[in-house]
Amino acid sequence: MSLTAYRTLGRSGLIVSPLALGTMTFGAAGWGAPDAVSKAIFHAYVDAGGNFIDTADVYGGGRSEELLGGYIADRGLRDRLALATKFAFHGGEPGNPNAGDNGRKNIYRALEGSLRRLRTDYVDLYWLHVWDSVTPVEEVLQSLGDLVRAGKIRYFGFSNVPAWYVARAATLAETHSIPGPVALQLEYSLVERGIEREHLPAARECGLGVCPWSPLVGGFLAGKYRREGEGKGPRVRAGSAATILSGTGSSPTIPGACSTPCVRSAARSASRWRGSPSPGPRRNPASPRLSWAPARSSNCATTWPRWTSASPPRNSGRWTSAAGSTRATPTISSRMR
Repeated sequence: MSLTAYRTLGRSGLIVSPLALGTMTFGAAGWGAPDAVSKAIFHAYVDAGGNFIDTADVYGGGRSEELLGGYIADRGLRDRLALATKFAFHGGEPGNPNAGDNGRKNIYRALEGSLRRLRTDYVDLYWLHVWDSVTPVEEVLQSLGDLVRAGKIRYFGFSNVPAWYVARAATLAETHSIPGPVALQLEYSLVERGIEREHLPAARECGLGVCPWSPLVGGFLAGKYRREGEGKGPRVRAGSAATILSGTGSSPTIPGACSTPCVRSAARSASRWRGSPSPGPRRNPASPRLSWAPARSSNCATTWPRWTSASPPRNSGRWTSAAGSTRATPTISSRMR
């Protein structure tokens, strides 16, 4: 899968690479990538033709956005890239209940901060990071629509929301001829397939693109981690979502579903894939698992799993090899259905 195999996101006119560069580890001092590695990853992705950059105001406590803003400005890439960021998690200001969630006041506060850190006057895609279960969908639509009309954002989408919320928002937007969501960002992998029941059908019906996050489950499906007694390999330590997103935690948490026999089998096959000889470039064990998510949903751009300091890219050619070999073979695909 080439990074230049561009497609439009949903029914919008925004043209993006099939694999987005997720930057949750950028600026995350507790467990993420050092700044030099983050910079190398960014340049490798862009040099390979990638144009879809995904970050959030809470990643690394805002440092992910700051780093990206510098990388983009240094090379004058702003017009070339589709830049996405997110809002909703609390900004950390003590005693201020309006420094988080989905209300209009926080949306404007969060966006102004993101624009400043990213060194830009607009973002191409603004994600609602998480549903707060309180703010009326009408307020969210009106607030984000006003930002589209003001030129501060070009498009918006929803992440980690119920399917009924998506359908209601899309229906209201269509009925009243106002800007509506163009995409969803949801967890989707061989381990987590819950969105197949309602979210994917809703996205298809409403014309929304789907951007899966964590398609390799924090590296588990790449054969990177092992259970006790299964040989050497890094182990994942527990950490809350808040500390992980801010960069103060230790490392992402592997879900309990990863202990099931079928998923352990997938991880073991990834390990064998990693070490097996091949006549061409060294096999990337993530390739078939990474291609599985976009193959299962139409109009899909996958948020590429982030490298960490333990596994930085060696050069841009290696990135191209990894990104260019993500098609699963028929045999492997049949085992993953």
